[in-house]
Amino acid sequence: MNLDQSTIDLIRNTRALYNSREENYKGRLVIGWEHELTQAELKNGLTYLSREDSDKLLIRDLKRICAKLNKEHIPCNNLSQQQYNALVSLIYDVGLHSVKLSGLFELINNGSYTEAGALFRKWNTYLKQRIYKLTKLRKLEIDLFNT
Repeated sequence: MNLDQSTIDLIRNTRALYNSREENYKGRLVIGWEHELTQAELKNGLTYLSREDSDKLLIRDLKRICAKLNKEHIPCNNLSQQQYNALVSLIYDVGLHSVKLSGLFELINNGSYTEAGALFRKWNTYLKQRIYKLTKLRKLEIDLFNT
């Protein structure tokens, strides 16, 4: 599967755009479409991004996620494009490692799509506190996954 425009639009419509460094709810520095700054980016002094550069960074991040999904042979061949888009959005937020450890890919591989979609709810909290923004985002991703 490949990245498509609806994934990019989902991220743009559900994440904040930060032209300069900001601290997110996890206490991490973000820029652009809630891109968490790496140590290298911090060291290089990345402090400002135009909307155009934020879009380029978002697309680079999403392509990297898609490449990892495809390279690691995660069972995406059986997914619809909408399910794939929801999965990419989730991974953009929580990271591939967290999703791998959750058992989500096993559910997908076994064809348990309803259970897989419901598992997205797992990531609506931070430090055991429910975050409204995350709850709302997970619902959108679940609805997309279940279409």
